[in-house]
This record gives sequence, structure tokens and C-alpha cells, in this order.
Amino acid sequence: MYRILLILTFFQLGISISYGQKVESWSVKDLEVAIANTKQNIVVVNFWATYCKPCVEEIPAIVKVVSQNKDSVVLILVNLDARSIFPNRLARFIKKHHFQGVFSWLNETNPNYFCPRMDSSWDGSIPATIMINKRKNIRRFIGSSISSTQFQELLKALIMG
Repeated sequence: MYRILLILTFFQLGISISYGQKVESWSVKDLEVAIANTKQNIVVVNFWATYCKPCVEEIPAIVKVVSQNKDSVVLILVNLDARSIFPNRLARFIKKHHFQGVFSWLNETNPNYFCPRMDSSWDGSIPATIMINKRKNIRRFIGSSISSTQFQELLKALIMG
């Protein structure tokens, strides 16, 4: 069963998702495997929640910048809301806001476990974004909201390596 889930996850990461109605439940290990197995060299992982106004405000800018580089960059939007919102209310929220990307809901309840696995400096605050250049083994962590201009500059530098 776990193999089937991972195969479906990898398939999903390789295609364009129009309005992200489908939201998968992932463990932190699933997320790590998905990052490692994306077709694109550059991976942007954004951690967010529906109740976090700065999170919701920054997603459209991130989506826009990533879409301008869609051949080399994949965006994974990882939701940290409570289990009660997953999956139906979360899918409706994503559709209502026209967010685009690969969506997952993190089914982990212990931030002391999953935060350090994502980045040793992450204290659990959101929004948080990890930008990865897999080929050059470069990893950038942003533990706060980020402007469109800042994100664009960081992404450009990461692409250039």
C-alpha cells in the first residue's frame, strides 16, 4: 500500500495541477521522498495554514514566480491545519483562492519531530519556505513571510546556483 501511495505521489508531482482540488495526506517521510524524487531540479516547499493571514497572502506571489519557471521549479504547498479541515474544507479553500501547485496536508502532530527534519533552525512558525537546488545541493530556509520581489531574487539566485 505504501509503495502505491508513493508511486501516485511521484506521478502527481510530474504533472500540472490546475486548481489543486486534490490534497494528499503526507507524513514528513512522504514529503522528504517527494522532494528527492521530483523531476524538477529546483523544489520550493511552502508551509502554510488557512488561519495564517501572511501565509495566504504570500501564496499567490510565490505561485506566480514559480509558474514563470515551471520547467525547472516545482512548488509543494504543505498545509499545517488541524485534521478537522482535511480534506474537504481544505480543498474548498484552495479552490476558492485559485492556488496552484502540488498540495499536501502534513499528518504529523509533533512539530519537535517534523520541524528539525525540514530545517534545523525552524521553530515551527509559519509561513515558512524551503528552497532547494537538488543538483548543487543548495538549501535555503526562510522562516517568515517573504515579498514577491525577495522570493523572485532568492529563486533566481538558487537557479543560477
